[in-house]
Amino acid sequence: MAYTNPNSITHSDVSTMCVIFGVLAVGTQYAYLESATERISGRKSTQHGQFTGDTVGVLLYQQACLLLPDVITLSSLESVQACLLLGIYTLPLDASGLAWIYLGIGVKLANQNGMHRKSCEDSFDLTIRETRNLVWWTLYTLERRIAIFHGRPFSIARSDVDTELPTAKSDVRSSPHDTCILATLQLNDRLCSISHSISLLHTSPTSEVAERLTRLFNLQQDLINWWKTLPNNDIHDNHTSHLENLRRAMHLKLEYCLGIMFAGRYFIFSGPCLEGNSPTSTTKIQNASPSGINTQTRHMSSILVSECISAAHTVIETCRHLYNTIGLARASYTEFSACRAALLVITTQCLQATDYRHRNALREGLAMLKDMSGEAELACTEVSLIEGFQHIIASMDIAGDDVAGGVASDFSIFKKWENSWKQDSFFAQVPKPNDSMLMASLGLSSGSHGAPSGELPLWTSLFGSDRDVPSCTQGQDNWAAF
Repeated sequence: MAYTNPNSITHSDVSTMCVIFGVLAVGTQYAYLESATERISGRKSTQHGQFTGDTVGVLLYQQACLLLPDVITLSSLESVQACLLLGIYTLPLDASGLAWIYLGIGVKLANQNGMHRKSCEDSFDLTIRETRNLVWWTLYTLERRIAIFHGRPFSIARSDVDTELPTAKSDVRSSPHDTCILATLQLNDRLCSISHSISLLHTSPTSEVAERLTRLFNLQQDLINWWKTLPNNDIHDNHTSHLENLRRAMHLKLEYCLGIMFAGRYFIFSGPCLEGNSPTSTTKIQNASPSGINTQTRHMSSILVSECISAAHTVIETCRHLYNTIGLARASYTEFSACRAALLVITTQCLQATDYRHRNALREGLAMLKDMSGEAELACTEVSLIEGFQHIIASMDIAGDDVAGGVASDFSIFKKWENSWKQDSFFAQVPKPNDSMLMASLGLSSGSHGAPSGELPLWTSLFGSDRDVPSCTQGQDNWAAF
């Protein structure tokens, strides 16, 4: 209708037009993946070539933003869909800022439409009722996940939601990925419980640490047991025979691993790294008494850490599987954030002990993270993150060469001569990042100096900006056009 009879479009169709612009804008973020599909079939691939659809996507996004005031005024089902699409489009650009704001507006509009409440059967026809449920639960799940991972408040309490879940086999639609939708909703509820348990553990007095830690431990174990009950949850199951379902199934696995890593992130450091100027969750565990409870809490925290590390390696394996089959999606928040969080977990293990498996996973994950970043400009935080990983890998290589000993190669002798020559030249005047600068860029605390704030910034912002950090949109001139 927009092409054949544009004069028929009225003010009441503004939300629909915004939805159209949003769908096309999101489509430009994934259009390049068609070349990855051709690569699988043996045809020429342009996956690593420069993607030129970004400009078109920005123009479509700008047009949708121009309609946003009228979209909010109309406050229809299409208005909620439009805000959801704008949030999805901005997820890879600014998840904790713009995306969270758009999703929050969508939740408010949905509340105004009563989409969070159970509707009478005769109020809407079956198609509209099922569409409202799908839109609401997609919006609700995504908004809460962003809020949990980035330290933002929820737009609505779970107790205020009583609308029915989407049916597994609806008369309106018959989709093979309905199981993934329902599993994602269940996973989101478990993630919310883990987040609440961590919040209680963080603020609990020492006398209640053992009880709160036991609850967190049980929630993680329940999540693991729940995952085992799902069908086809292994990376090598028959998903490759249906490539259109592969990414959906792998995203569910990455979301599960994010939940496991989220549960164990506060206990990832051990020994001197946990000593701060004010008590943290982990130092409270060390001070718990009596000794029997202390031993039990240490055992549970060690399991939380081991599951966290195992999940991080599973993320790298899953991303590798996607990379080798249908390609990694640069615009996928799930793939990028899972790989980023896994690299942070693995980095801590590389800093504490030399292990080839960790170092190899770190290199491989960094390569895939760069691939998802593409040739486009990254946020400053992501640039410093990638550079920090590169410095860590280089430091480990140098340390490995020193430990190996033996006869030095000609190249190593040359590098030593080069370094000694730089110290006597003007290169010595150029400031080089020391360990503290590197650790600060990653949000890490060195082992000999405790975290001054009493809490490890890395794990409060494991998935991006936290509640104390402004979003990456602030102070960036390239966002003026948005």
